Amino acid sequence: MNYSLYQVKLEFRRDFAFMGLQERQKLHGPDLNLSVYHVTYEGTLPFGDEKEILHTLYEMFNMRHPKDFHSYSLSSGDLVQFDGQFWYCDSIGWTQVYPL
Repeated sequence: MNYSLYQVKLEFRRDFAFMGLQERQKLHGPDLNLSVYHVTYEGTLPFGDEKEILHTLYEMFNMRHPKDFHSYSLSSGDLVQFDGQFWYCDSIGWTQVYPL
């Protein structure tokens, strides 16, 4: 299964990065705009269920970064995309989102 990691662009980090979805929506409204993000990594994982994939990606980008990954650890406010779905790394756990 192919996946992409989206992280907030440097110029938007002050306003959008490192916050839970509820806090972000309170400050910036309900819409999640992909224009503040850029893809920092793409890869492939064996198939698994959503929970397993999200756990694997969180672990990978926090504890055992791929050698060719050159960004900050996966944090609140980041997105992962796989199987046509986007997941927001929330304060606790993951929330499925539908960005614009």
